[in-house]
Amino acid sequence: MVYLLPTVTDPTIPHAFAYPTAYGDLISAILAMLSVVALHYRKRYAIILVWIFNIFGFLDLLLATFTANQLKLLGYNLGAAWFIPAFVVPFLLVTHIAIFWVLVKRGKEAKTESV
Repeated sequence: MVYLLPTVTDPTIPHAFAYPTAYGDLISAILAMLSVVALHYRKRYAIILVWIFNIFGFLDLLLATFTANQLKLLGYNLGAAWFIPAFVVPFLLVTHIAIFWVLVKRGKEAKTESV
């Protein structure tokens, strides 16, 4: 949501980047928290919720990265939010890929056990 705060970042950052990125991140965070709670309580739908979170979050990051490149956001002053594209986005991309790997591996193991 930091991209929507003109006192933190450049107020001229295009809305075509700021709004989808901010709300996509908010939805991803809510899905992540719901996934953690569902996994903790071992709900039947927990793995499906993790898949939904991971797909949505990964696509949100890819869309934000693509949009930032299209709009040439490197020319804008990100202020206190400079660390998000520099450190957080790469870390989250690696995390999403690791979650995909665990989900696929777990799915293969579950198929092997049921046969």
